[in-house]
Amino acid sequence: MRQALNEMNLIPGVMGGYVYNPELGVIEKNLPPVFKEERLRDISTQLVALERHFGSDFPDHTDAFLFFEMFAITIREIENNFFFILLFDPKSKTNVLSVSINLILEEMRPLVREYKADEVLESPSKHHPKNSRKSSVKRNMVEEVMSKGPLSDNLKELEKLLVKILGPVAPLMFKNALEQWCEEQTPS
Repeated sequence: MRQALNEMNLIPGVMGGYVYNPELGVIEKNLPPVFKEERLRDISTQLVALERHFGSDFPDHTDAFLFFEMFAITIREIENNFFFILLFDPKSKTNVLSVSINLILEEMRPLVREYKADEVLESPSKHHPKNSRKSSVKRNMVEEVMSKGPLSDNLKELEKLLVKILGPVAPLMFKNALEQWCEEQTPS
C-alpha cells in the first residue's frame, strides 16, 4: 500500500493520502508529519459518514471532493469498509485525480483483501461482534435521548436549526455529534 500511496504523490498538486478503516483506524499513510493520526481518525470518521450518506442518496456518484482554502480532500471506498482519502491542492485538475485514483484503487484492492485476511488471522478478537454490540447500544442511547427525556425537545429544535444552516448533511453530523456526546458523557 505504501508504494501505491507514493505513486499518488508523483501527481502534481497531491499532498498525500492514507488508507482508513473505521474499526482499525489509519492503516497506511503518506502525509506530512503535521497530520497527526488522532486528528486523521476524527476527520476520517466524518468523511466516511458523509461518503455513506451521499452514497446511499446518490448511488451513481464516484467522487466526493471537499474544497478548503489551503487544500482539498476526496474519499473513495476501496473495498469492504476500507477507504482511500487523498489531500491535494484545490487548483489541481479533479478529472486527472479521478483517473489516477481509479488506477490506484485497482492496485490497492488485492492489498486490502490481503491485509484484512492477515488482521483476522492475527487477532480474531478485534473483529468480534462485541464492537457492533457497543455501537448498537450507543445508537439506542442516542435514539432514547432524542425521543424522550428533558433534552429531547431542545435537541430536536437544534437539529432543525442546523438543517437550515448546513442543509441536508446536518442530521448526519448532528447524529454523529450526539453519538460522541453519549459516548463521552451519560446524558440524563
